[in-house]
Amino acid sequence: VLTGNITGITLSGPVRGQQLMLRFTQDGTGNRTVTGWPASVRWVGAAAPVITATASRSDLICLLFDGTNWWECGRSQNQG
Repeated sequence: VLTGNITGITLSGPVRGQQLMLRFTQDGTGNRTVTGWPASVRWVGAAAPVITATASRSDLICLLFDGTNWWECGRSQNQG
């Protein structure tokens, strides 16, 4: 649950083939931001997703590690 802005993310110790599911849920205030993704994350469309700002809403992001980079393997935004 996001209770403040996230300005840096570290993904350490990955194993080739590892899949990571990240869920970001806004607290009751909302308008929290998530930035500072590692350079090793490769996004569909070359841009990181903008996390839904609505209070109590969630975003789910899937990443897959290929041994060098994390590749976005899906996202589902604005879930209740």
